[in-house]
Amino acid sequence: MDGPRIPHLQELDRVIGLVNTVFSPENRSMGFEFPQLFSGDNLARLRIFVDSRAGTPVAHAGYVAQELVVEGCRLPVAALGSVCTLPEFRGRGLASGLVKSIMEQARSEGLVMMLISGDSNVYKRLGAIETGDFVRVGARREELPRLREAVRAWLKGKEIVCRKAKPEDVPAMAAVYRREPVRYVRSVKSFSELTWWRPEMKRLFAFESMRIASTGREMLAYIVTRLRTLDDGRVRLHVPEFAGPRWAVACLMERACAELAPDMLTMTVCASDLDMIETLRRAELPLRRTVLPGYTVMALDSAALLNSVEPILAERDGATRDDSLSALSGAELVKALFGGANAIPLPVPGLNYT
Repeated sequence: MDGPRIPHLQELDRVIGLVNTVFSPENRSMGFEFPQLFSGDNLARLRIFVDSRAGTPVAHAGYVAQELVVEGCRLPVAALGSVCTLPEFRGRGLASGLVKSIMEQARSEGLVMMLISGDSNVYKRLGAIETGDFVRVGARREELPRLREAVRAWLKGKEIVCRKAKPEDVPAMAAVYRREPVRYVRSVKSFSELTWWRPEMKRLFAFESMRIASTGREMLAYIVTRLRTLDDGRVRLHVPEFAGPRWAVACLMERACAELAPDMLTMTVCASDLDMIETLRRAELPLRRTVLPGYTVMALDSAALLNSVEPILAERDGATRDDSLSALSGAELVKALFGGANAIPLPVPGLNYT
């Protein structure tokens, strides 16, 4: 077995083929879905094992370097995803070997933490944990009229235009996103790469679209929607990302529900987003507290991670900091920083899902 190693540029199409095969080839291409991950410019952050006899990739892991903005601080992180192994090569520790190699590469870049798309034991054995403080919305079809009634009340005296987004809306959408207090750092170019304009093709097993609300002259808010038919036949409308005034976000959600008539509406909100939570509560939608569903988090360099969040801790606690944090590392430090009622917020992955 050849690896773990960085794929050659001429191997990239075969790597994407491997990932497509493992994550369902039906009407999708991971290369289109995740252009920042599967890019020639990102090769150094990909790792593969190759079957030496056949000369083909049989296992893959990769990440994208990101920055988070949290309470005015910037945290350099790795976003890990698309970890996979062909079925006939599983049970040999290939995935663990790839992730370990990825961790070393990410540390060499000065990244302090890894956000992982997945919660498998492969990650947990290496120190990843489920964490974060979020609120999950899960509303059934019969509960959605409550949102409609709330929106009617909010719109009294307000005139807004709600419509599907167009490619030329991206710069304004990026500007709306930059005003979010907990977010990823995204340039307009990055935003353009992440947006999805293929209504005939599924992304993450769902049909994705974007909707904007404006005054007619200025953009107020946008939402991303993913419409998916579940195994039991129900149609779920999920909102993985939103930005802008929360009442306008709720209006866009209501318009999407009216147009698409889903059996259920889901959404994950950072628990520190009290405005969005109160907006949803006034609409009487069911809410529950949770960790970030389907994700795990890992410290790559505990000392560097603690230094990165020092300004947040200092502002919260004054001149002194709880020195007990300095004695923690790995999963214990991640839990102390990002878990529980006084957690440092983490963003919902949204379009940055890898």
